[in-house]
Amino acid sequence: SSSLTDPGSCAFNGAVSATNITATTSGTGAIAVNTALTADPTAGTLTLVSGTGGIGVNGGAKLSGGTVDLTTSGGGVNEAALGAISTKVLQSTGGVIGTVALPGTQNAIAAIGNFSVPKGTGPFSLYTTGALTVAGTLSAQSIALEASGNISIPGAVVDPPTGTVTLISDNGSISETGSLIAALLTGSSAGNTSLTGATMTTNQVANLSNFVANGGAFTLDDGANLLISGIVNAATINIDVGNGGGVLTLGN
Repeated sequence: SSSLTDPGSCAFNGAVSATNITATTSGTGAIAVNTALTADPTAGTLTLVSGTGGIGVNGGAKLSGGTVDLTTSGGGVNEAALGAISTKVLQSTGGVIGTVALPGTQNAIAAIGNFSVPKGTGPFSLYTTGALTVAGTLSAQSIALEASGNISIPGAVVDPPTGTVTLISDNGSISETGSLIAALLTGSSAGNTSLTGATMTTNQVANLSNFVANGGAFTLDDGANLLISGIVNAATINIDVGNGGGVLTLGN
């Protein structure tokens, strides 16, 4: 295992490989990753904890391990398009204060565990190749998930009363059997989109905007009154509000 604690900021410019890797900064400290940090891909954990300077995954950098655990007290987590994260589970033990932007085109993130961006501090956006599972609770000011494969949500996606949840599966389907809480929902899938929740009233979606299930079915079971403000395009559409007892409103 490899561990580094720095009261200031730290930058990784040379590759590090170990079973487990931990780097911690405090105060106004930041962590800048400019190279490969590689923990064991099966059981290893790569843990980065920064001060208010946040975490930067810069072009050419790669974070990898069985689990990648990111925590900041400010500054968020910002990944360059040419950065990469490869992990079975992406999580945040201590939460992230600030924007989480993970657009790396080479990301290979199989699952998201518990990951909190406390209310009002920033949005969460992520792109990954392959399939993506939200296994834990993901919460942020707004949430945008895009995967080249299927998206599965047995866990929870939680958005505040004024936020937006965007779900995009480029080449697959979207399935949610956990909990989806969103002020506004939008997205698309190449196949079916099924948002049924753990029960018919678990999901709490207030506004359904534009959503496309290309050639597939769109299903939403919603426990809240629902406004459809956009265009829902699918071969078949099934929407249930309040287990038949809610109010469904069609917008312009």
